[in-house]
Amino acid sequence: MKYTIVAVMALAASAAWALEFETPHVGADLILEYLHFSGDSVYNAQGIYMGDENRFRIRKVAVLLEGRAGENISYMAEAAIAACGGGSNLSIMEAGIFIDPAEIPFRIGLGQLHASRGYSLSEECGQMLLLEKPVWRKTVVPSCHSMGALSEFEAGLGSAGSISSQIGYYNGSSGTSEEDWDFVGWLQYHTPVEGLSAGGFYEKLHLDMNFENEGLEEGERMGFGLDMDNGTVAARVEYLAMTGVPVASVPAGCTATGEEVENTGLLFQAGYTFDPGVYWATGIRPYAGYQVWDRWSNADDGDWKFSWMEAGVQVNIEPESWVNLGWRGPAGTPEDHPEDSSVLVFRMGTEI
Repeated sequence: MKYTIVAVMALAASAAWALEFETPHVGADLILEYLHFSGDSVYNAQGIYMGDENRFRIRKVAVLLEGRAGENISYMAEAAIAACGGGSNLSIMEAGIFIDPAEIPFRIGLGQLHASRGYSLSEECGQMLLLEKPVWRKTVVPSCHSMGALSEFEAGLGSAGSISSQIGYYNGSSGTSEEDWDFVGWLQYHTPVEGLSAGGFYEKLHLDMNFENEGLEEGERMGFGLDMDNGTVAARVEYLAMTGVPVASVPAGCTATGEEVENTGLLFQAGYTFDPGVYWATGIRPYAGYQVWDRWSNADDGDWKFSWMEAGVQVNIEPESWVNLGWRGPAGTPEDHPEDSSVLVFRMGTEI
């Protein structure tokens, strides 16, 4: 299978050259890591015991192909092995073909990619400041990559900055768009301050939230945040609210069904990059983060807030190669609930 995927990508590149299209850009990402767990128990984001043990693993290995087929068509495809996709089989993680006029900041087409559900859930693996995406990522939507139709645009506002948007209609959790479609809309304001923006999204989706009901239930997600990244300072605050959660995300002890449960999440993160003035490093970036997840925010009583802290340092050995040593652990767990273990991660990555 993996040889077939690589062959198809190679043939696509050859076809683009033969038809005198723009020469496609071919890149690669490689991220490997070691995870060391501490604590009596390890639970996933849904509170289910996983029994994780210390291990080495491939976080992500990907080959990316992107380019233009003339003045009005752009395309991209990514074949990868990634921990978020199972971590063992090579698959097409992203692909897209768009009507994308070179002179107009607008495109529309079909694709499988990260839908813009806020800043953190839109980022690629390896480009995140923190070790992983927010702990509630699988509760927001089961899959990182969504397949469907989408449009994007950007409009300048003169000295006031610019705005950009993404609107998409995607397959739902079953892989179809008939009964469990997923709609996501995102709007971002890019301020005149370098690297500073504000954005928000709204999503309506369909999930299995109650085993006793036939069919799927409708849920909503919305969120907003501020993001700063000017190459030196990286900071973010992001808020998320959910109405309706998958059956697997209903916390232990909750007496409500999934469609009745509401969640909120709050994330803070910050990092600072500086030049250490040594030959073996082009930059050093210490960083820290804090997350609070209220897994039953509309409960009449009880404490359902879980929180985590994170800290680490990334050393850029070359402009596109780095090592990262980071730690994440629970900062607060309600009584009578399982506590997540802490994890120490050593990660190495490079982009080609």
